[in-house]
Amino acid sequence: MIDTPDRINSAVARQLAGGVSGTTLMRWAKLGIIPQPIVIRGRNYWSRSQLVAALKAANENPESAA
Repeated sequence: MIDTPDRINSAVARQLAGGVSGTTLMRWAKLGIIPQPIVIRGRNYWSRSQLVAALKAANENPESAA
């Protein structure tokens, strides 16, 4: 992985999202609940700050996240 302080891999992203599966993360990204991942060498990475902000927004307004 390219070391960037704000970039996290799928395992960390799943933990931040409450222990959801990788499939759920991708479903949420497809639905626009969270940002699309950055794909590097076939692996998914997210910006920690963008992911946390999206999860917080979805948690504050759950009816718009569905």
